[in-house]
Amino acid sequence: MSLAEEQLLVDCANLTIIFMGVGLLAGMILRRYPDLVPATPVGRVPVTEFALPELTIAVGMMFLLYFVVRHPGPLRPLSNSVFLGLGLASYFVSRRCDLVELFGLQPADTRRLGRQTAVAMVGITVVTMAIHQGWMLWLTNLVGKPELQDKVKELLETKDWVARIGFFLSACVLAPVSEEVVFRGFLYPALKRYSQPWIAATAVAGIFAVIHLSLSALLPLFVMALLLTLAYEWTGSLWVPILVHAGFNLTNIVITLCS
Repeated sequence: MSLAEEQLLVDCANLTIIFMGVGLLAGMILRRYPDLVPATPVGRVPVTEFALPELTIAVGMMFLLYFVVRHPGPLRPLSNSVFLGLGLASYFVSRRCDLVELFGLQPADTRRLGRQTAVAMVGITVVTMAIHQGWMLWLTNLVGKPELQDKVKELLETKDWVARIGFFLSACVLAPVSEEVVFRGFLYPALKRYSQPWIAATAVAGIFAVIHLSLSALLPLFVMALLLTLAYEWTGSLWVPILVHAGFNLTNIVITLCS
């Protein structure tokens, strides 16, 4: 990764943290003086279980991910969403919370879930890929052609089918489940409870994009994260973002291998 690419990623991480801090401060002021602005609909994502302890954990986790972007070498393993998700699950189990209800993983009507996932999948994939094309053209003119994501390079370089199957399981099963639980299932409602939905969604999308440490995927991932949050609010089920995320990763793997 070039110096210009690294600096742009760090700048975006800085802006995300500043935006989150200002947003939380503004949200707390608005909670104290609710007549300053019209009431904001709560939406379908539950926030009642997310109090100040959860906000503290969420802010701490956001700063942890921020420092991973600033110092990706030694701190990169700490951003593994599987470990973060297991840590969150352990915390809520210790509080005797219902994890299924808390993270929006209740069983849903299969047909309805299928329709919602199909609509969200098509819309998010088309928008994200269109933005990716424009983003790559703009970046190439700005800093030269950016490097591919490390995971993409790893997929292209390996010829071992066992390794490719492992990559497939990681990208299409582990990553969608763990990342959606951490970012949409925990960070978003925890920040939303003490700010506004659009502030929480933007902050979470920003950190979701920069933590992948890829300039070529920065804007597309930011937009995709916003749309996944919108899909969660639309359906009230985290299964929709998980399935869309998995389908999007699978589509990218197929396109990468066939190109």
